[in-house]
Amino acid sequence: MHLYKRSNGIYYIRYKNDSGCWKSISTITNKKQIALNFLKDFGSDHSITETQKFPHKNELTFNVFSIKYLAYSVIHHSLPIPSG
Repeated sequence: MHLYKRSNGIYYIRYKNDSGCWKSISTITNKKQIALNFLKDFGSDHSITETQKFPHKNELTFNVFSIKYLAYSVIHHSLPIPSG
């Protein structure tokens, strides 16, 4: 397991999961000390859940999003007026 910085300036952790495959997760920071703290916490507890790894991840599914967007669209967008 190690810490590295991508060209976008964000630090990532590279580790092997339970099945031996390499995985990377973002520390969501460009500050090295914060990333090192994240690495320390991550290394001490491999049972971190998906929402803890990605706290900004939205749980909204595409189906739910599309229904909500259509409801919003009916209220906020107008239909074109037929010409003729």
